[in-house]
Amino acid sequence: MGLRAVREKLLTQIMVKGGPRYESLVRPRKQALLQRAKGVVLEIGAGAGPNLRYLQNDIRYLACEPNIHMHPYLQEEIDGWGGIAEVAPLSAEELLASRSAASVDTVISSLVLCSVPDQEAVLRQMHRVLRPGGELLLLEHVAAPTGSSLRICQHFVSPLFRCLADGCRPHRDTLAAIRAAGFSTEGVEQFRMALGPISPHICGFAVK
Repeated sequence: MGLRAVREKLLTQIMVKGGPRYESLVRPRKQALLQRAKGVVLEIGAGAGPNLRYLQNDIRYLACEPNIHMHPYLQEEIDGWGGIAEVAPLSAEELLASRSAASVDTVISSLVLCSVPDQEAVLRQMHRVLRPGGELLLLEHVAAPTGSSLRICQHFVSPLFRCLADGCRPHRDTLAAIRAAGFSTEGVEQFRMALGPISPHICGFAVK
C-alpha cells in the first residue's frame, strides 16, 4: 500500500469517527442551508456522505469522491437516502470539467475548498457549470483575520494539516476567493466554533 493510500485510509477513519461530533455542532445550519438544494445537485468531495441526510430525495444528486475508502460509507448513506444518485471516483476538478456550462442548479461544498489544489480554478468551474441564479451552498473553515494570532497559528500548522488532512490549508481566504470568482455572497455568514486552528467558518449560499 502506497503512502497516499495510507493517508486516504487514515483520513477516512478520522472523518468517520470524528464526523458525528462535528455534525452535532453544525446540524442546525446544515438543516437550514441544504434545504435550498434543488434540481441537478452536484457535490464536490462528498466524503462519507453526511450531507445526504439533509437533502430532499426529489433531486438528482451527482457527486465526486476521489478517496475510494470513503465509498462504502457514502453508498450506505445513499441507500438510506433513497433518491437518484451518481458518484464518481474523481477529483473536484475532473467532475466539474466534465459538466457542460449552465447545466447544474446547485453545487454543494462542505469542508472541501480548503484542500483542493487550485481553489481559484475550482471556483471558476463551479461558476461556469451553474445556471444563472444557481447557488453554491457551502460550509467551510476559513482563514482567521490577517495579523491575528490565530492566522499566524494557521500558517504554522498548515504543513501538518496538508499531510494528514488531504491537502487542507487552514489559512485560505476562501470567502474572498468566492467573491473573486463572480459569486454574490450576501447569503454567507461568518462564525466561529471551538475547533482550534479551524475555528473560523463560513456558511450560506453564494449566487451566480
